[in-house]
Formats: sequence, structure tokens, C-alpha cells
Amino acid sequence: MGRYIVLDTLGSGAMGVVLAAYDPELDRKVAIKLLRGGSRSALRGRERLRREALALAKLSHPNVVAIYDVGVHEGQVYVAMEFVAGQTLRAWTEANLSGGNRRNERVWDKALPIFEAAARGLAAAHRAGLIHRDFKPDNVMIGDDGRVRVMDFGLARVFEDDFDASASDELPRSSGSFSGVRLTRTGAYLGTPAYMSPEQFGAGEVTARSDQFSFCVALFEAIRGERPFSGDTVETLARAVREGRVEQPLSRLDAPAWLRAVLVRGMHRDPGQRFASMDELLAAIERGRRRWARVLGVVTVAAVGLGVAAGLGYRSWDHEQREAACVAAGEEIEAVWNASARARLRGGLEGSGAAHGASAADRLMPWLDARAEAWRGRRVEACEHELVAADWDAATVAKSRWCLDQNRAQLSSLVEALSGADEKTLITMLPAAAKPGTVDDCVDEAALLLQVDAPGRAQQEAILEVYGQVWRIEHMRTLGDLDGARAQIDELNARAEALAWPPLTTKVQLAEASILGLEAKYEEAVALTQSAYLEAAEGGRWTSAFAAAAQLGDLTGVFQGKLAEGRLWLEHAEVARVHAGDPQGQRESRLLVSLAGIQFQQGELDEAKRSLERALALRERSLGADHPDISWALNNLGGIYAAQGEPERGLELLLRALEITRKNYGDAHPRVATKLRNIGGVQLDVEDYAGARASLEEAIARDTASFGARHPTVAKARASLARALTGLGQLDAAERELEVAIDIQREALGPDHLELAASLAAECALYEGRGELEQARASCAEALAVREAALGPEHRKVAESRAQLDALEDVGQGGPGVVHDG
Repeated sequence: MGRYIVLDTLGSGAMGVVLAAYDPELDRKVAIKLLRGGSRSALRGRERLRREALALAKLSHPNVVAIYDVGVHEGQVYVAMEFVAGQTLRAWTEANLSGGNRRNERVWDKALPIFEAAARGLAAAHRAGLIHRDFKPDNVMIGDDGRVRVMDFGLARVFEDDFDASASDELPRSSGSFSGVRLTRTGAYLGTPAYMSPEQFGAGEVTARSDQFSFCVALFEAIRGERPFSGDTVETLARAVREGRVEQPLSRLDAPAWLRAVLVRGMHRDPGQRFASMDELLAAIERGRRRWARVLGVVTVAAVGLGVAAGLGYRSWDHEQREAACVAAGEEIEAVWNASARARLRGGLEGSGAAHGASAADRLMPWLDARAEAWRGRRVEACEHELVAADWDAATVAKSRWCLDQNRAQLSSLVEALSGADEKTLITMLPAAAKPGTVDDCVDEAALLLQVDAPGRAQQEAILEVYGQVWRIEHMRTLGDLDGARAQIDELNARAEALAWPPLTTKVQLAEASILGLEAKYEEAVALTQSAYLEAAEGGRWTSAFAAAAQLGDLTGVFQGKLAEGRLWLEHAEVARVHAGDPQGQRESRLLVSLAGIQFQQGELDEAKRSLERALALRERSLGADHPDISWALNNLGGIYAAQGEPERGLELLLRALEITRKNYGDAHPRVATKLRNIGGVQLDVEDYAGARASLEEAIARDTASFGARHPTVAKARASLARALTGLGQLDAAERELEVAIDIQREALGPDHLELAASLAAECALYEGRGELEQARASCAEALAVREAALGPEHRKVAESRAQLDALEDVGQGGPGVVHDG
């Protein structure tokens, strides 16, 4: 075969045949994988495979089988790789961990070093930008030298078009709809079914976290002797994997609780809830090992003078009792989210009369499951720090418990609000359910160190009760019931002051300020939020300080149009974020979206684009590609592309944001209106006036239903609709829309707001088109004055208004504004 001399056949399988060969040029023995004959996709994938081979060759990691060469021999693609004398991980497992070898032995302790080495190989490849896509015990070699190597990176992709399910010996073929399906077809299934992640079964994009899922399935199988997900057919297996339905409870797995927690997280059906990387997974294993080693060290010391056998036996029993106690601590979440709560929530939604009750229940369950599982895992981890490793002091333990208690109470409040929700409650509460929460902060030692001490146990129940009322007020505010929220806020202020717990006082102040903001009482809202910020920062309560400063950035920069002031408050928020900690990057992403809105209004389009791209990357990394929060960054990024003269690219991003929003929230949700407004803006830029009119009229109808006819959001959409009507030649209808928009904006936003200036500029163009030059000049002059005061004399929008006023000829209308969504 080319320069290689074939020596022997080592094996064969679905992908092809593996040969032992000699390379005379380099004087070494190699293994050659000759890919299945006649594979059309293999031939088409030759160049891609060659690129991946070159990347792997550069990787040169001790736990990855090195690839030397890729070529074609008589129409068949081959891969020449390092020859490893040894056995596969599957063969090693069967020889060392099965049958009688499981007795009187910690199987997990024997298997873990092998899997850690394989994980290091995966991690190195991921850092090089390579995804395996088919990790399983058959693709790991254990050499006679004891070294573990992962092999066959990227080969699953070569067969995307014509791999036959009948070639797999993993599962019997189904007689149903999956019968004969090609399991590695593009857009279908990549990988061996028994180890595939939910996203490989069509539930999302395949990423490095997909390899993490497959790794944890294989490790579970090695410890337990059977796989976590079962199914007689591909359909039943896929359903179990997508639903996260593990056949045997992980609490019964013969492994320490810390390792069970690693597997729970690594096999989570939502990629965003898994570890951020294989490196992070390995770090979690290392932490668990260190704690375990400390426990065994205590065992050894205690055994001296007591009889080694008896001492070890007692300590082992005591250790198991502590591990069991931590598993039980994780089960505390069942009091809030359990089978009965799921059934009650689903039954309430389906019987609520809401148009999308059943489909909303389907969307809600995975989010609530993810929050509950995240809580369970962090509670076990915190308990092990307290009882097993004993490496946290009493103050850290108390802070962690209090943090977890607050997260559990918040989930309880959310479930209560959603159970039996009517249609309006349902569509406005979905975003709150989708948020992942801040439970990671509860086990982040750096973040815990910076938190204020937890309140006394006697106070905690009363504080949580007030927190529950604050969350209910936030739900009411989200629903638009500002009168109801306002009616309760005075009582909550009094109760918070009586309890004298500063974080609670700040929380109530921020809730009141957000109500004032929604009532367009911006000056009062800013004053109250500033007071909350200063008190929190003085007390070193950085989580609260971050929330206040970020809220001030929005109030001043986004809603009041005071761009420099808004930017300054976001800088304060960044300082607080650094002090508060940010394990998942959620706080950084939230700030970047707000900052991009201000940068956009200041004409710093390149900077705004970079901010949003960074925010998008953070959210995709921590949440997954289809999480509803991804749509925020996509929405605003689309607006920037449109403003920079790339409307087609902008529209593409906005349509993706709309698709994600509809998929997660349903068609009736107000966030759909946000996306429609921005799509309409880009359609205006490309002069698709009929399309813009349809998008904007739909957005106005949804916004009016959600916020009322006199809300500034409705006014902004009406002003854009006037542009579409002008483009269609319907000038009288356009004038009516602008009159309503400007009237609402003067009332709700005041005379100095940039949105009012945009509407006045549109009114100027309308009057100019009708030949009513005096009215046009008046509108243009007012628009220019507002813009110049807010943006300075050199800003491009000021130049546009000045040109309008001077010539009343060339209307400069820029792109759609960046909407602060959420």
C-alpha cells in the first residue's frame, strides 16, 4: 500500500479493516486503518480527514494515538497511525473488572486511573479544536507499556453519509421508524448509539461536551458492569438518553458520592449543565481523590493502637455513612421538585386553558429538571466538604448552606408561580424558568470567601419568607401587574428593616426600583438603586453591589439615554463582578449585552460587535447553542451587522434569534415581539416595506397585549411602522402612527430621549415628502437638539439630523436600534 508493507490483519469492523504494516522510510511498525471500500463519504471526506490528521500529528499527546499519514489506495481511504501493542479498554474491562474480579474490590478505584488518562487525551484534543464524536471503550487502547491512548479521532465524520445501522453490533435493529437508519448520517446520528449524547440523537449541536457525555457513560459502565441508559431499539435508547432516564439510580452505584456527582453532571441531558470542559471534569475528579486520600489518611492514623483491621473496618463504615448522608442531603431538593410536583405542574398547565399549555410544559420540564439536578450535585459537593473531607471551616459551611437554601427557595417560588398559571402568567414566566440560577456560587470557595456571613439559623426562615415575597413581586412585575407589586412593596420594606439583614434590604430596594423603572419613573428608580449600590459596596456585599450597578447601567444608559453615565455604572458593575466571582461567566455576559447597547448608541459599532460576540461565546459555552438566553446576543448582534451595511447577515442572525425564542417560549411570548421589531427594522433597511409592515404590525399587537397601548416599546414599534407605511406610499397612515408614537414618548420618556429624536426625524422626513416644509423643519430642529445634547456635536446621528435640517432632501435613518432584551 504505497510505501507501506502490509504484515498482518489485526481486526475488522464497521469502519473497515485494521492492518499491521511496516514503514521502510521511517523504519517503524504502523497500524493502518483501511476505511470501508467504496465509501463515497470517505472519499469526499479525504481532505477533511487529512486536516484532522495533521492537527492530531501536531498534538503529539501521550494519551492520543498519533496519526502519521492519510492516503488513498485503490479507491479506498486509509489512515496510518501509531502501532500500539496492547488491548482495547473494553477487553481490559472484561478481563479485570467483570465477574469474580468485582468481588471484594473497589472497582471504581481500579478503573478511574485508566479513564483519567483517556480524559487527558480527550482534553488535549479538545484544546486543539478536535472533537472525537465516537468515544467508547473500543476506541481506547491500553498498551503493553501501560500507557493509555485514545484513537480514531474524527473518523466518525467520514461516514456521515452512508454508515449503515446494520453494521453496528451495539443494538438490535428496530422494526419501527428507525429501521435501517444510517446512524452517522449528516443531520442524523454521529457515533455509536450506546454512548451517544442527547445532541447526537438530534437534540442539539455536537460539541466537546458531547465527548464528555460519552466518556461518563463508558466510566459508569466500567464501574457498574452495565450502561446507564438502556433500550432494546435505537428509538427507546434515544428516548431514555434525551429524557435523562438512567436505568439504575446513581445513588446505588458502587462509588463515592463525589464520583457519582461527577457522573451525574457529565451525563446531564443539557450540555450547558455539564462541565465546561474535560479539564474541569478532571479537576473535579482530582478534588474528589484528594478528599478521599485525606479520609484514608485519617483512617491510617486512627488505626494505630486500635487494631489495624478493626480500625479500618470502623473507619470504612463511618466513611460510607458520611457519604450516604451527603447523598441524602442532595435528595432534599425532592421536597421542592419531585414526581408529584411535575405532575401537578403539567396537569395545571394542560388544564389552564392556555393555548400553549401542553407545549409549554414540555419546554419547562427540562429547565426545572436541570436546576434541580444542579442543586442536588452542589449540595452533595458542599456536604462532602463538610462531612467527608472536613476541609471547610464552619463559616464557609454556613455560607454554602445558606446560598443553597436561597436557591432552593427560589426554585420553590418559581414552581409555585407556574403551577396552575393562566396564559399571561405562563408566557411571561418562561424566561425566569429558563435561567440556570446561581447555584455554582454555593460551592465556589473564592466566591464564598467574599460573601458576608450567613444569618443566624433562627432568622433564616423569616428571611426566606420575605425573599419568597420579593420573588412573587418580581413575578407580578414580569406579568405587568405593577399596581399589585406596588401595593406590597411598602410592607416588604418594613419587614426587611425589622429583620436587619442587609442583603435582604438591598433586594427589596432593587425590586422597588425595577417597578419604578417600568413605570417610567426613572429619576426615582435611579436614586433608590444608587442608595442600594452604595450600601452594598460599603458592606463588601459584592453580589448585591453587582446587581445594583448593572441595574443602574440599564436605567441610565439604556432607558434614560445618558450614555456616559450608563457606561460608568457598568464599570462599577465590572469591579463588583470581579469581587463577587463569576464561575460560569453569566455576570460578564449580562454586562457585555448592556455595554454593547451603549456602544451602539455612541456609534462604536466595532466595539459593540466585539462585546456581543464575547457575550454570545460565554452564553453558548455555559448554556448550549439553543438556550433562550442565546437569543439576546444574537438579536443585538444582528442589529449591529445591519447598521454596518451587512443587512443580509443581520437578518440571518435575527431570524435565528426568532427561531430560538419561538422554540423555547412559544409563538405567543412577548420576546417574540422583540425579535419581530428588530427583523422589521432590517427589512426597512433593505426596503422590503411590505415585509417590514407585516413584522411590525405583529410586534405591535403582541406588545400591546403584554404591556398596554401606551408603553414606550409600543411607541418605538409604531415609529418603525410609520417608516414602512411611508415606503409603501401610505403617508396619512404613517402620520397617524408617528403622532401616537411621539405622544407616548413625550409622556413616558420625556423630551430628551433618543427614541423621541428618532421618531421626530422620521416625522421630519414624512412632512418633507409631503412638501410641508415648515412642519418638517420644526421636527428636524427638535430631533437635532435632542441628539446633539445626548451624543455630542460630532456623532453621526447628529450629522444626519443636521443634514436633514439643512437640505431636507437626504433622509438618514441608520439601522435598527439594539434592544436591551430582558
